[in-house]
Amino acid sequence: MKITKILAIIMAVITALAMFQLSAGAEEKSLDEAAKTAKFGQTVENYLTNSENDNTYKFVLPSSTTLNVNFTSFAKITCVTVYDSNGNAVAFTDGKFSTGDFYIPNSNTVSWNEKVHKSAGTFTYTLLKGTYFVTFGNNNTSHSSSVFSFSLTTPKTATTSTAALKINLKAGEKISLGTIMIPTGKATAVPEWTSSSANVASIDASGNVTAKKKGQTTVTAKIGTSVLKFVVKVS
Repeated sequence: MKITKILAIIMAVITALAMFQLSAGAEEKSLDEAAKTAKFGQTVENYLTNSENDNTYKFVLPSSTTLNVNFTSFAKITCVTVYDSNGNAVAFTDGKFSTGDFYIPNSNTVSWNEKVHKSAGTFTYTLLKGTYFVTFGNNNTSHSSSVFSFSLTTPKTATTSTAALKINLKAGEKISLGTIMIPTGKATAVPEWTSSSANVASIDASGNVTAKKKGQTTVTAKIGTSVLKFVVKVS
């Protein structure tokens, strides 16, 4: 009889552990597994729950740019977070609200306007090309779900450019143009470097130019709509 009771207890413990592992596995979804696809300029409407898995959206930037995450929420406290493809949170460069305000100063959480029970505004990011995720969370446990909407836009602004700087090199020479850092509020963006004729002179991601053969090429550093050009002449 005692053996039967012991076996029953053991089986109950095993069952409980198995159920816990199953529930934990169900909750631990990756961003990519949980994400829906978001299209630029399209307004998405949903219910904002306490789980980020329910409100995760994936988007791809074909080039470096400034991104606006525009949102309207009827949750008391709304959390907006952008992650890169490695799951690292990206700092926003600006946050402006037509209704509501920062829940904590300069944080990614927004509290609603107490009179209208609504928050609305835009978080701005400076991002390199690649895959990203944006999540929306309802940090107020007293309201388990609330209506919200959002859209992703990129500002249509003119490209900012300066007169090209001239550099003269001999084949085989190397020069570092440096990793130009452009501060943008909280974040710092690194430019995309390109060479119009890489067989004349190439450039790597750190801004190092290598002169290869006689000719001329234009080396460009680009961050969003800001462009800096160098004319490299190789003799």
